Amino acid sequence: MRVDNTGNVGIGTTSPSSVLHVAKDNESVQLKLDATGTGSFNSIVSFRRDGTQQGVVGWDDSTQLLKLVPGDNIHTNKGLAIDSNGNVSIGTTSPNYTLHVNGTIGTTNSGQVHSDYVFEPGYKLRSLEELEDFIKEEQHLPGVITDPEKAPNVDLMSLNGKLLEKIEELTLYVIEQNKELKTLKEKVAKLEGNRPQ
Repeated sequence: MRVDNTGNVGIGTTSPSSVLHVAKDNESVQLKLDATGTGSFNSIVSFRRDGTQQGVVGWDDSTQLLKLVPGDNIHTNKGLAIDSNGNVSIGTTSPNYTLHVNGTIGTTNSGQVHSDYVFEPGYKLRSLEELEDFIKEEQHLPGVITDPEKAPNVDLMSLNGKLLEKIEELTLYVIEQNKELKTLKEKVAKLEGNRPQ
């Protein structure tokens, strides 16, 4: 171990380039924090700015979670946590899923979702009878498979595109149904006008 004239500490190096510089030739470098004893102890690294603790990363023995949290309390502050099964949680201390987020999720993606081709001339819209037969047979809408056994990896952007396509198809069905309803109303009005008084 070496402490240079600037106060930098080197372990495995004689020229430390930071406050603590650990080096080992031809081997992986490990820094171990080992809290021992019979009680509930934490192994943590804290981050401070001008004496005020800004965050903590470490093992929370009381919840059995590896955590990265803002502030100074690894037990109660919510941040990022990983349990022994590899489940990751954000905003909760009890992940029940591979990724468990308690709160709003915002995403960005350079792709675009659009389905306006549905409104273009020549788009093949199934008849309602064909759609009914398909749903009876396949148990899902055409092109939309959300069953994890049939589609284990769902691309949310593609799924949003398909859902938009179905909304636009529904709009076309409603327009067609409205035309048919209007025609029927006109026929009923004519029949009632020709009915003897």
